[in-house]
Amino acid sequence: MNYRHLYHAGSFADVCKHVILINLINAFKSKNTPFCYLDTHAGRGRYHLLASPTQQPQEYQGGIKRLLNARELLPDIGNYLNLVMAFNQDNQSNIIYYPGSPLIVSTLLRPQDRAILIEIHPQEFQLLKQELSHNKQVAIHHLDGYQGIKALLPPQEKRGLLFIDPPFEQEREFDDILNGIEIAHQRWCNGMIAVWYPIKDRHKIDHFHQQLTTQKIRKILVAELCLFPDDVKLRLNGSGMIIINPPWQFDRQVQTLLMQLLPWLTIANNPGKVVVKWLVTE
Repeated sequence: MNYRHLYHAGSFADVCKHVILINLINAFKSKNTPFCYLDTHAGRGRYHLLASPTQQPQEYQGGIKRLLNARELLPDIGNYLNLVMAFNQDNQSNIIYYPGSPLIVSTLLRPQDRAILIEIHPQEFQLLKQELSHNKQVAIHHLDGYQGIKALLPPQEKRGLLFIDPPFEQEREFDDILNGIEIAHQRWCNGMIAVWYPIKDRHKIDHFHQQLTTQKIRKILVAELCLFPDDVKLRLNGSGMIIINPPWQFDRQVQTLLMQLLPWLTIANNPGKVVVKWLVTE
């Protein structure tokens, strides 16, 4: 399955991913010192949910659309929902545009912060430039994301977040992620690293987790939300995030966030589940 952002904008996986991402970014803002955000697979920035090819199979209807009337009922998700709807000001009763990670983070930057966005796909790169090239706090690079880790880390800021969110088009994607994490941690051991991954084959996920524990990296948190049993390889069963060097008590915070989302995103007779656990503690 191809997880290019274009094809799954606003899906339940995007909801989980971006709720977590916003709270990670906001944690940096508790201090005045600047931070840097580096996105290895940035995408185009903004997605028209009613325009081909994003209109098929309309995954946003099982994701962000289910939450539109829940802002008062989901207090911890309110920042995310308000941010998304800010891009739909002329159509508050529905949603037409969905912001990707670069656009979301760019709205959260303070004057002292900056973002580095990497995108290898030519068309997506051009659309990303059109969306954000006016923003002086954002640098955009047409580059392979994993090469960008080598070329652009560490940033001049001591604090920051590396976000790895690939399309999983390649069979070796998990191997590339592991290599990228190892290089990033060697160059920027105090930096926070977040990795999104699709949950299809649990055996492959377990192997990925096990390989992570061999890298001699401390403080590795797992946060997953599954809508279906995670033993069917032919569908997207859930959304997972690895967070290295998470904020203090973020395990409790992300548990609350995902548990609030779960009943709004579950489908038919599938109860779904949330898993938050430490792969490696301090």
